[in-house]
Amino acid sequence: PSCIVAFEKLVVLDVSNCGSLEYLPKGLGRLSNLEVLLGFKPAMPVECGGCRIAELKSLSRLRRLDLRLTHGDEIGNDEVDALVNLQELQFLTLNFFDCHDDDLFLKINRLLPPRQLHELSFKFYPGKVSPEWLNPKSLPMLRYLSIVSGSLAKLNDSFWGLGNMVWRIEGLKFEALSDLNEEWSMMHQAMPSLKILNVSWCPELESFPIEDAGFRGGVWKKEEQRS
Repeated sequence: PSCIVAFEKLVVLDVSNCGSLEYLPKGLGRLSNLEVLLGFKPAMPVECGGCRIAELKSLSRLRRLDLRLTHGDEIGNDEVDALVNLQELQFLTLNFFDCHDDDLFLKINRLLPPRQLHELSFKFYPGKVSPEWLNPKSLPMLRYLSIVSGSLAKLNDSFWGLGNMVWRIEGLKFEALSDLNEEWSMMHQAMPSLKILNVSWCPELESFPIEDAGFRGGVWKKEEQRS
């Protein structure tokens, strides 16, 4: 309902289970106190009364965002900077369930998240290669990365960093990625701070220290160094 944009003191808005909701109303950017926004689906250009992704720029207090994307038109060429300046944002989920638009992958590659992000989750990622911005230079504060389901087969060359630059990630999860093929030795070298690894239903990750990674998988935990 359009009246929701009048709730100026609203702190949490969760529409993640509203399957029949096509879009949120234009003017959502006026909810300047919003800290948690879950299930946000940007309006298409033809949906004139809907909230575009650009309005998120005004939500300066946003700490957690669950973004649902299915079409490239949901992100305009002049809207790819919608997230990068959200200085309080720490937890970001990008959900691409039911995406069948090749153009969306190109937009994702330009949709830069803020540098201070702590946790990042991908669900049903549609690309074969990870976004170029998924690298330790662009996300130096990232502590947890989760990629569940989708078409991912390789991690972008930028993922491995340059020179002595490494990830500060402590928790990593790969699930239901039948085509993902990477070596544990490279991953371990790129993530020296990794403490816990969760892998399941990833048959090509045979080198990872997880028994039965192609099926139910399991959890690897870094052994603490004893003094």
